[in-house]
Amino acid sequence: MNHFGFVSGFLTLVLPAILGYWARKLNLISESAEGDLNRLVYYFALPAMVLSNLFTADLRALFGPQLLVQIFVIIIAIIMFMIGNRLLPGERETGGPLAIATMSAFYANLGNIGMPIAIALFGDASIMVPFILLQQLIFMPIALALLERATTGSFSAKQLMALPFKNPLLLTAFFGLIVSAFRIPIPELISRPIQVVGQGAVPMVMIGFGAGLVGRKMLNESRHRAVLAIAIKSIIMPLIALAVVTILHLELREAMIAVMVAGLPTAGNVYNFAHKFNTGLPMARNTVAATTIISPIVIAILALAMSA
Repeated sequence: MNHFGFVSGFLTLVLPAILGYWARKLNLISESAEGDLNRLVYYFALPAMVLSNLFTADLRALFGPQLLVQIFVIIIAIIMFMIGNRLLPGERETGGPLAIATMSAFYANLGNIGMPIAIALFGDASIMVPFILLQQLIFMPIALALLERATTGSFSAKQLMALPFKNPLLLTAFFGLIVSAFRIPIPELISRPIQVVGQGAVPMVMIGFGAGLVGRKMLNESRHRAVLAIAIKSIIMPLIALAVVTILHLELREAMIAVMVAGLPTAGNVYNFAHKFNTGLPMARNTVAATTIISPIVIAILALAMSA
């Protein structure tokens, strides 16, 4: 990997975040800027980025061994947290709080953070598509079913199965995969505007991210299990992935993708789920905040070490 290109790519993440932080600190943008920018990115810019990358993507390269590595790492992360929950001092998490705590230890921010990092490292956001499909179609329905049962005593299978298909990223990914698989030609009159909108995703999400850091207190109301979830998500998962790809002798690109995805921070959706079901809120808040700061640093260090 070209180290100059790597550093340049990460500067496209860091500088907009610094800009967003100081813009909010100086009251140049409002307190709602983070939410407004994230909604704009989530519904329009990220789907446009995914589409513009999938139009020319090599599907065989997308669905490689790195996906199996991620499944293995997630399973290990869940087992580790379950063991830690039993062995650590203090009150054990059970029911809804346990579901949220476990999600905090493995459920990754593949969109708003994962795609900008993928652009910085590889110049291609489409590499995230298989992982989005895995998380949205497999792990999210299972997690929500457990939350629903733990908090209400029952759940609607029909409603849970419909949830992934309300995700604009998932719908866009399906459409882009069809276009790519059948090699459907897209006129430049359509593809070019989509590409331009997608190019705005990275700076917008990082400005919003920086703005959201103002006044944020990490590890407020922290407990042993929150620290465990943060450590698993930010440090242990990427290190396990690194060990696995080393043992399997994966090619550098595939190996770096596996490590990068494993190290992504806890998704904001975990906090949304905690809020919706009114359970595990401190855990979700702490892990989302802390891992969002720690994970990109860990990913950058590991990526530089692997490409040395």
